[in-house]
Amino acid sequence: MWFSKLFKKKKKKQSLDQSPGGMHNVWSYLPNARFGIFRRVLLSLLLITIIPVIILGVYTYNTINTVGSEIIDQTERTLNRKTRDALELQAVLTAKSVEEFLRRCEKDLLFLESLPRRPDIYLNFNRNNQGEIWIRTGTNKNPGQIHKRIPLYKEIAFVDRNGNEKIKIKNGRLVPPSELKNVKDPKNTTYRCERYFEKTINLPPGGIYVSHLNSFYVTRQEQLQGAERIDDAIEGKRVDGVIRFSTPVYRNGKRIGIVVLGLDHRHLMEFTQHIQPIQKKQVVFPSYYSGNYAFMFDDQGWIITHPKFWDIR
Repeated sequence: MWFSKLFKKKKKKQSLDQSPGGMHNVWSYLPNARFGIFRRVLLSLLLITIIPVIILGVYTYNTINTVGSEIIDQTERTLNRKTRDALELQAVLTAKSVEEFLRRCEKDLLFLESLPRRPDIYLNFNRNNQGEIWIRTGTNKNPGQIHKRIPLYKEIAFVDRNGNEKIKIKNGRLVPPSELKNVKDPKNTTYRCERYFEKTINLPPGGIYVSHLNSFYVTRQEQLQGAERIDDAIEGKRVDGVIRFSTPVYRNGKRIGIVVLGLDHRHLMEFTQHIQPIQKKQVVFPSYYSGNYAFMFDDQGWIITHPKFWDIR
């Protein structure tokens, strides 16, 4: 009996020592047990492990952002450079085409100078020198388009040394003698201000005078004709203009007059009117409001082809 009681007391004491309260009592007898060596080592290991990971994470994040921004910037610069190069190439090729075309006009002029001065020959020259234009037709509400061939030269003329028109072809028609004028006076020229006679008559044989664009100004109201947008203005007025090519005519060493070609401005418009920059597809008329169009200006900085006609010289 006494043995069983003693065993029960020991067992009870042992269970008390293993209880949470008992453990608390045990730790309470150990000085600084809460910050013991084990916990200090554990805390040190955690700090040594976590801090580098945090630093590495921050560094990686910043590096990725920096590299990403650099890649984006470099890509944008590359695309911008390629776009700029493509636009420059397109502009250069167009300019060369215009140059070749104008050189052809000079050759036509010198060829005409060598021909006999007869109305039938001038009419035949007019018929043999034509070009195609692509224009809008119809109305503002029902637009259309057409390709057609028209003479390259709106006017062809022989003028004697005193300024009197002797032969003149205008819009493919022979002008009757009663309508011929003395163009020595600029007021008698088509656009009331041209000085091609005085600029040409004293040139040496083979010398060529090329004028700037001569035209009647088209106002905003005249082009729009009730339309709200340039893109929809089909019925409005169009630019009526020419660029003059003229050279003196010499026979047996004597100056007898000049020959004049008036290049129809519509053929010049053909070089820029159908272009959509950086695109191969052409259009009958560009979208002005998109800003995606081409235009041309002369050596004085004046615009000579443009979808907004009231900006043209």
